[in-house]
Amino acid sequence: MKLYQTKVKLNATRGNQFHGERQRMTPEAAAEINAYRGALRLMERAAQAPSDAERQEMLRIRGKIGALLQAPKSWRSHALYSYETNASQRTNGLSYVFAAQSVKQISAQRELSALPARV
Repeated sequence: MKLYQTKVKLNATRGNQFHGERQRMTPEAAAEINAYRGALRLMERAAQAPSDAERQEMLRIRGKIGALLQAPKSWRSHALYSYETNASQRTNGLSYVFAAQSVKQISAQRELSALPARV
Protein backbone atom coordinates (compact mmCIF):
# COMPACT_ATOMS: atom_id res chain seq x y z
CA MET A 1 0.00 0.00 0.00
CA LYS A 2 2.82 2.40 0.83
CA LEU A 3 4.48 1.72 -2.54
CA TYR A 4 1.20 2.48 -4.32
CA GLN A 5 0.74 5.73 -2.36
CA THR A 6 4.31 6.75 -3.20
CA LYS A 7 3.70 6.10 -6.93
CA VAL A 8 0.52 8.16 -6.84
CA LYS A 9 2.26 11.06 -5.07
CA LEU A 10 5.21 11.00 -7.52
CA ASN A 11 2.85 11.00 -10.52
CA ALA A 12 0.66 13.80 -9.11
CA THR A 13 2.57 16.62 -10.79
CA ARG A 14 -0.18 17.70 -13.20
CA GLY A 15 -3.90 18.39 -12.82
CA ASN A 16 -4.97 15.87 -15.47
CA GLN A 17 -5.10 12.83 -13.17
CA PHE A 18 -7.90 11.03 -11.44
CA HIS A 19 -7.99 8.21 -8.94
CA GLY A 20 -10.57 5.59 -8.22
CA GLU A 21 -11.47 2.16 -6.96
CA ARG A 22 -12.69 -0.72 -9.09
CA GLN A 23 -15.20 -3.06 -7.53
CA ARG A 24 -16.70 -6.34 -8.68
CA MET A 25 -20.10 -7.73 -7.82
CA THR A 26 -20.13 -10.86 -5.70
CA PRO A 27 -21.41 -14.02 -7.43
CA GLU A 28 -24.16 -14.37 -4.81
CA ALA A 29 -25.51 -10.87 -5.49
CA ALA A 30 -25.34 -11.43 -9.25
CA ALA A 31 -27.28 -14.71 -8.96
CA GLU A 32 -29.94 -13.06 -6.80
CA ILE A 33 -30.31 -10.13 -9.22
CA ASN A 34 -30.58 -12.54 -12.16
CA ALA A 35 -33.34 -14.44 -10.38
CA TYR A 36 -35.26 -11.22 -9.72
CA ARG A 37 -34.80 -10.11 -13.33
CA GLY A 38 -36.07 -13.48 -14.55
CA ALA A 39 -39.20 -13.11 -12.44
CA LEU A 40 -39.71 -9.59 -13.79
CA ARG A 41 -39.33 -10.80 -17.37
CA LEU A 42 -41.98 -13.47 -16.83
CA MET A 43 -44.39 -10.92 -15.41
CA GLU A 44 -43.71 -8.38 -18.19
CA ARG A 45 -44.20 -10.93 -20.98
CA ALA A 46 -47.67 -11.90 -19.83
CA ALA A 47 -50.24 -11.41 -22.60
CA GLN A 48 -52.64 -9.37 -20.46
CA ALA A 49 -52.07 -6.06 -18.72
CA PRO A 50 -50.81 -6.53 -15.15
CA SER A 51 -53.25 -6.10 -12.30
CA ASP A 52 -52.61 -3.68 -9.44
CA ALA A 53 -51.24 -6.50 -7.27
CA GLU A 54 -48.87 -7.57 -10.06
CA ARG A 55 -47.72 -3.97 -10.55
CA GLN A 56 -47.01 -3.71 -6.83
CA GLU A 57 -45.05 -6.98 -6.96
CA MET A 58 -43.04 -5.70 -9.95
CA LEU A 59 -42.23 -2.50 -8.06
CA ARG A 60 -41.21 -4.53 -5.01
CA ILE A 61 -38.88 -6.68 -7.15
CA ARG A 62 -37.33 -3.59 -8.76
CA GLY A 63 -36.80 -2.15 -5.28
CA LYS A 64 -35.05 -5.37 -4.21
CA ILE A 65 -32.74 -5.16 -7.24
CA GLY A 66 -31.95 -1.52 -6.42
CA ALA A 67 -31.26 -2.39 -2.78
CA LEU A 68 -28.90 -5.20 -3.84
CA LEU A 69 -27.02 -2.89 -6.20
CA GLN A 70 -26.58 -0.31 -3.44
CA ALA A 71 -25.63 -2.76 -0.69
CA PRO A 72 -21.92 -2.69 0.19
CA LYS A 73 -21.96 -6.46 0.81
CA SER A 74 -22.84 -7.01 -2.88
CA TRP A 75 -19.47 -5.62 -3.95
CA ARG A 76 -15.85 -6.44 -3.25
CA SER A 77 -12.82 -4.30 -3.94
CA HIS A 78 -10.86 -5.23 -7.03
CA ALA A 79 -8.19 -2.53 -7.38
CA LEU A 80 -7.17 1.06 -6.68
CA TYR A 81 -5.98 2.97 -9.75
CA SER A 82 -4.50 6.23 -10.92
CA TYR A 83 -5.14 7.47 -14.48
CA GLU A 84 -3.86 10.35 -16.55
CA THR A 85 -5.87 12.03 -19.31
CA ASN A 86 -4.02 13.69 -22.18
CA ALA A 87 -5.44 15.73 -25.04
CA SER A 88 -3.87 17.44 -28.01
CA GLN A 89 -5.52 19.78 -30.48
CA ARG A 90 -4.19 21.42 -33.63
CA THR A 91 -6.07 24.09 -35.57
CA ASN A 92 -5.16 25.30 -39.05
CA GLY A 93 -6.88 28.08 -40.96
CA LEU A 94 -8.15 31.61 -40.83
CA SER A 95 -10.36 32.99 -38.10
CA TYR A 96 -11.37 36.57 -38.86
CA VAL A 97 -15.01 37.53 -39.40
CA PHE A 98 -15.71 34.08 -40.85
CA ALA A 99 -13.89 30.98 -39.73
CA ALA A 100 -12.39 28.48 -42.17
CA GLN A 101 -10.51 26.03 -40.03
CA SER A 102 -9.39 22.44 -39.91
CA VAL A 103 -9.25 20.95 -36.40
CA LYS A 104 -7.48 17.76 -35.40
CA GLN A 105 -7.99 16.56 -31.85
CA ILE A 106 -6.71 13.53 -29.97
CA SER A 107 -7.64 12.44 -26.45
CA ALA A 108 -6.30 9.41 -24.59
CA GLN A 109 -6.04 7.94 -21.13
CA ARG A 110 -3.29 5.84 -19.62
CA GLU A 111 -3.01 4.04 -16.34
CA LEU A 112 -0.19 5.35 -14.19
CA SER A 113 -0.48 2.86 -11.34
CA ALA A 114 -2.78 0.16 -10.03
CA LEU A 115 -2.93 -1.77 -6.79
CA PRO A 116 -4.85 -5.07 -6.99
CA ALA A 117 -6.86 -6.06 -3.92
CA ARG A 118 -6.06 -9.26 -2.09
CA VAL A 119 -9.06 -11.53 -1.92
